[in-house]
Amino acid sequence: LADIVDRELWSITKVAKLYKITINSYKLISDIAGSATDCFDLKNRANILSQILYQHYIKSEIIKTDYVEPKELPFEATQYQMNQFNKLIKNIDQHKYENILKAISKKDLRDKEKTTLLLTEIKKILYPFKYKIINQLENKLLPLREAGISIKYDENLEKEKLQLQIDVNSQKNIEDIKTALDKFNYDDFLNIFKGDLDV
Repeated sequence: LADIVDRELWSITKVAKLYKITINSYKLISDIAGSATDCFDLKNRANILSQILYQHYIKSEIIKTDYVEPKELPFEATQYQMNQFNKLIKNIDQHKYENILKAISKKDLRDKEKTTLLLTEIKKILYPFKYKIINQLENKLLPLREAGISIKYDENLEKEKLQLQIDVNSQKNIEDIKTALDKFNYDDFLNIFKGDLDV
């Protein structure tokens, strides 16, 4: 019949056409229809899928209405930070950006620290659900960090793995690390990583 089937919108657009109302629709393809479709998997990913769709909507609306590109990053930055800034700034509401900038400018921080904070605050506005996940991940990892374990994970939330680095300087340090690892539940971490914020 077709490559893509939209079963929900046709009646709405039919009424909109009847009354000469302009309508825009944003859709996200969640699955391939058929017997292999896993409804439970879709249900588990519903929060993430809806946030992706919402972020696309917000980005599209802002680009059309509010965005005015600032000339340059206001603090000293690395080339990597500049590249990040140039990508992010295209999608944020100018008024919100200026409020963030004012607040950070007043802080007693070095320029590079201000740049890091600025990029983080912009990401929090553009990707609120993602940063909600990251906050919960950080809470889950805090006991490991407090035991002296350095931890890295994919902040894009795509690769489901943790990288741990341990520096040992005493027997007590080893005991603290063992205790923290024994208490750490990787499955809880993985559930949060996948967007289950009720864990």
